[in-house]
Amino acid sequence: MRLDVWLSYKRGMGIVFARKSLSISHTYLAISDCERVHFRPIQTYSGQATLKPNLPDRHQHAIIYTSSECPEAYWYTANDGTVVREDLSKDPIKVRSEQDGHDGDLGKLSRINYSKIYTVEHYVRVLNIGMVDRNSIPSLKANSMIYRETPVEKPLKHPSKSEPSHHGKSKGGKGKGKRH
Repeated sequence: MRLDVWLSYKRGMGIVFARKSLSISHTYLAISDCERVHFRPIQTYSGQATLKPNLPDRHQHAIIYTSSECPEAYWYTANDGTVVREDLSKDPIKVRSEQDGHDGDLGKLSRINYSKIYTVEHYVRVLNIGMVDRNSIPSLKANSMIYRETPVEKPLKHPSKSEPSHHGKSKGGKGKGKRH
Protein backbone atom coordinates (compact mmCIF):
# COMPACT_ATOMS: atom_id res chain seq x y z
CA MET A 1 0.00 0.00 0.00
CA ARG A 2 1.53 3.30 -1.13
CA LEU A 3 0.42 6.49 0.57
CA ASP A 4 0.80 9.71 -1.39
CA VAL A 5 0.65 13.29 -0.22
CA TRP A 6 -2.74 14.91 -0.98
CA LEU A 7 -0.99 17.88 -2.60
CA SER A 8 0.33 15.61 -5.34
CA TYR A 9 -3.17 15.00 -6.69
CA LYS A 10 -4.47 17.37 -9.31
CA ARG A 11 -7.77 19.01 -8.60
CA GLY A 12 -10.45 16.92 -10.15
CA MET A 13 -14.06 15.93 -9.91
CA GLY A 14 -14.59 12.86 -7.79
CA ILE A 15 -11.30 11.60 -6.40
CA VAL A 16 -11.93 9.04 -3.65
CA PHE A 17 -9.16 8.56 -1.12
CA ALA A 18 -8.53 7.17 2.33
CA ARG A 19 -6.58 8.89 5.07
CA LYS A 20 -4.95 6.15 7.12
CA SER A 21 -2.71 6.08 10.13
CA LEU A 22 -2.08 3.57 12.91
CA SER A 23 -5.11 4.70 14.91
CA ILE A 24 -7.58 6.13 12.36
CA SER A 25 -8.90 5.45 8.92
CA HIS A 26 -11.23 7.86 7.17
CA THR A 27 -12.45 7.79 3.59
CA TYR A 28 -13.43 10.92 1.68
CA LEU A 29 -14.64 12.01 -1.72
CA ALA A 30 -12.93 15.14 -3.06
CA ILE A 31 -15.16 17.41 -5.15
CA SER A 32 -13.60 20.40 -6.91
CA ASP A 33 -15.46 23.50 -8.05
CA CYS A 34 -12.33 25.02 -9.66
CA GLU A 35 -11.87 27.42 -6.73
CA ARG A 36 -11.52 24.97 -3.87
CA VAL A 37 -11.85 21.29 -3.03
CA HIS A 38 -14.65 20.03 -0.79
CA PHE A 39 -14.23 16.73 1.06
CA ARG A 40 -17.34 14.64 1.76
CA PRO A 41 -17.07 11.76 4.23
CA ILE A 42 -17.75 8.16 3.22
CA GLN A 43 -18.81 5.91 6.12
CA THR A 44 -20.49 2.58 6.88
CA TYR A 45 -21.75 3.80 10.29
CA SER A 46 -20.50 0.68 12.09
CA GLY A 47 -22.01 -1.61 9.46
CA GLN A 48 -25.51 -0.13 9.80
CA ALA A 49 -25.45 2.19 6.76
CA THR A 50 -28.01 4.98 7.26
CA LEU A 51 -30.09 2.84 9.64
CA LYS A 52 -27.76 3.69 12.51
CA PRO A 53 -29.89 5.05 15.37
CA ASN A 54 -29.95 8.86 15.76
CA LEU A 55 -28.14 9.46 12.47
CA PRO A 56 -28.89 13.05 11.37
CA ASP A 57 -29.60 14.01 7.77
CA ARG A 58 -30.31 10.48 6.49
CA HIS A 59 -31.82 12.01 3.34
CA GLN A 60 -28.43 13.61 2.50
CA HIS A 61 -26.73 10.23 1.96
CA ALA A 62 -26.23 8.03 -1.09
CA ILE A 63 -24.73 4.61 -1.76
CA ILE A 64 -21.14 4.81 -2.99
CA TYR A 65 -19.50 1.65 -4.31
CA THR A 66 -16.53 0.14 -6.15
CA SER A 67 -18.13 -3.20 -7.07
CA SER A 68 -19.28 -3.91 -10.61
CA GLU A 69 -22.95 -3.79 -9.57
CA CYS A 70 -24.62 -1.31 -7.24
CA PRO A 71 -25.39 -2.85 -3.84
CA GLU A 72 -28.99 -2.85 -2.65
CA ALA A 73 -30.12 -0.45 0.04
CA TYR A 74 -29.53 -1.96 3.48
CA TRP A 75 -32.44 -3.57 5.32
CA TYR A 76 -33.07 -5.86 8.28
CA THR A 77 -35.96 -7.54 10.07
CA ALA A 78 -36.67 -6.10 13.53
CA ASN A 79 -37.53 -8.25 16.56
CA ASP A 80 -41.26 -7.63 15.98
CA GLY A 81 -41.01 -8.89 12.38
CA THR A 82 -41.08 -5.44 10.77
CA VAL A 83 -38.77 -4.96 7.82
CA VAL A 84 -36.67 -1.81 8.27
CA ARG A 85 -35.20 -0.35 5.05
CA GLU A 86 -33.03 2.57 4.09
CA ASP A 87 -34.97 5.31 2.34
CA LEU A 88 -32.32 6.80 0.05
CA SER A 89 -33.46 9.38 -2.49
CA LYS A 90 -30.09 10.27 -4.04
CA ASP A 91 -28.58 8.30 -6.91
CA PRO A 92 -25.77 5.83 -6.11
CA ILE A 93 -22.21 6.85 -7.01
CA LYS A 94 -19.96 4.35 -8.77
CA VAL A 95 -16.22 4.60 -8.20
CA ARG A 96 -13.62 3.04 -10.52
CA SER A 97 -11.14 1.53 -8.08
CA GLU A 98 -7.43 2.05 -8.73
CA GLN A 99 -6.36 -0.31 -5.92
CA ASP A 100 -6.35 -4.10 -5.79
CA GLY A 101 -7.88 -6.12 -2.96
CA HIS A 102 -9.29 -4.74 0.27
CA ASP A 103 -7.70 -1.29 -0.13
CA GLY A 104 -9.73 -0.61 -3.27
CA ASP A 105 -13.09 -1.90 -2.00
CA LEU A 106 -15.57 0.50 -0.42
CA GLY A 107 -17.89 -2.36 0.58
CA LYS A 108 -21.64 -2.66 0.22
CA LEU A 109 -22.57 -0.44 3.20
CA SER A 110 -20.55 2.68 2.34
CA ARG A 111 -22.54 5.90 2.15
CA ILE A 112 -21.45 9.36 1.10
CA ASN A 113 -22.73 12.13 3.35
CA TYR A 114 -23.48 15.23 1.25
CA SER A 115 -24.40 17.30 4.32
CA LYS A 116 -20.88 17.39 5.82
CA ILE A 117 -17.72 19.02 4.54
CA TYR A 118 -14.30 18.24 5.99
CA THR A 119 -10.92 19.90 5.68
CA VAL A 120 -7.93 17.78 4.72
CA GLU A 121 -4.56 19.50 4.97
CA HIS A 122 -2.51 19.48 1.77
CA TYR A 123 0.45 17.67 3.36
CA VAL A 124 -1.53 14.66 4.69
CA ARG A 125 -0.56 11.27 3.28
CA VAL A 126 -3.51 9.50 1.66
CA LEU A 127 -4.29 6.33 -0.29
CA ASN A 128 -5.88 7.02 -3.66
CA ILE A 129 -8.80 4.58 -3.94
CA GLY A 130 -10.12 5.67 -7.32
CA MET A 131 -12.17 8.09 -9.39
CA VAL A 132 -15.92 8.54 -9.68
CA ASP A 133 -17.20 6.88 -12.86
CA ARG A 134 -18.05 9.44 -15.55
CA ASN A 135 -21.68 8.23 -15.62
CA SER A 136 -22.02 9.18 -11.93
CA ILE A 137 -20.59 12.69 -12.30
CA PRO A 138 -23.96 14.38 -13.12
CA SER A 139 -25.53 12.93 -9.97
CA LEU A 140 -22.49 13.90 -7.90
CA LYS A 141 -22.70 17.48 -9.16
CA ALA A 142 -26.45 17.67 -8.59
CA ASN A 143 -26.22 16.46 -5.00
CA SER A 144 -22.98 18.06 -3.84
CA MET A 145 -24.53 21.55 -3.43
CA ILE A 146 -21.40 23.29 -4.72
CA TYR A 147 -22.67 23.37 -8.28
CA ARG A 148 -25.83 25.44 -8.65
CA GLU A 149 -27.88 26.00 -11.78
CA THR A 150 -29.02 29.36 -10.46
CA PRO A 151 -26.79 31.69 -8.47
CA VAL A 152 -27.52 32.26 -4.82
CA GLU A 153 -29.62 35.38 -4.40
CA LYS A 154 -27.89 38.31 -2.75
CA PRO A 155 -29.71 40.71 -0.44
CA LEU A 156 -30.99 43.82 -2.22
CA LYS A 157 -29.71 46.25 0.40
CA HIS A 158 -27.32 45.88 3.30
CA PRO A 159 -27.68 48.00 6.43
CA SER A 160 -25.06 50.72 6.35
CA LYS A 161 -23.25 52.41 9.20
CA SER A 162 -23.86 55.75 7.47
CA GLU A 163 -27.64 55.37 7.62
CA PRO A 164 -29.26 56.98 10.67
CA SER A 165 -30.00 54.66 13.51
CA HIS A 166 -33.38 54.64 15.15
CA HIS A 167 -32.18 53.06 18.37
CA GLY A 168 -33.19 54.88 21.55
CA LYS A 169 -36.01 56.87 19.98
CA SER A 170 -39.52 56.26 21.12
CA LYS A 171 -42.72 57.24 19.40
CA GLY A 172 -44.52 58.23 22.55
CA GLY A 173 -43.45 59.42 25.99
CA LYS A 174 -40.22 61.20 26.80
CA GLY A 175 -37.15 60.77 24.69
CA LYS A 176 -34.96 62.38 22.03
CA GLY A 177 -36.71 64.08 19.21
CA LYS A 178 -39.93 64.89 21.11
CA ARG A 179 -40.96 68.49 21.60
CA HIS A 180 -42.61 69.55 24.83
